[in-house]
Amino acid sequence: MTKLTGLSDSYSNPIKVGNKIKITNEINHELHGAWVVYEVIQKGLTPVVSYLYSEKGQIFPEGHSAGPLCNEYDLEQFVFEKEISKIKPTNEIVVVE
Repeated sequence: MTKLTGLSDSYSNPIKVGNKIKITNEINHELHGAWVVYEVIQKGLTPVVSYLYSEKGQIFPEGHSAGPLCNEYDLEQFVFEKEISKIKPTNEIVVVE
């Protein structure tokens, strides 16, 4: 059974644990290029994005870097928005698998 995170990508597609998502890269363009692909994993109750590869290839080992999926969204919305489905990412996120 695939577990929904409750969050959606930039095109309103639901993000599930196990999905691979492509996130527009805002830093380290020289190292990664324009985007990075992560796998969505579950750590306790928290959906986490775990590094897989970037536009310039696999720079680090898989899982080398990770962080909460919610960091890719406007955190203020998490406090004030009553419907989690209305929370949109701050950078483009696309479910690729």
